[in-house]
Amino acid sequence: MTVGSGLAPQLSWTPRCQASDVLVESVAPGSTTNWRVTMLDASNSISSPVAFGDTLPGALNSGIVVPLVAGIQYRAVVGRTDSAGHIVLAGETSFTP
Repeated sequence: MTVGSGLAPQLSWTPRCQASDVLVESVAPGSTTNWRVTMLDASNSISSPVAFGDTLPGALNSGIVVPLVAGIQYRAVVGRTDSAGHIVLAGETSFTP
């Protein structure tokens, strides 16, 4: 998984499988979810790359997008829905814009 530069980076992953959940959160204690998008029907329909803060068709954004702050460390996570309907980790990385 890779994260582009800036405060509204692109998130991409390889192999370019489709995902059902993408999350960006602070890694500080008491972490904040800055942005999360989850497919409403649990389908693996999110294609790489996606831009931080994007609203995707058929997906639910979890609340307000909390802007990234330069110099703070974050974690980006991509999940896929398995055949049992559970979201499983497909990739993750830490980054500092």
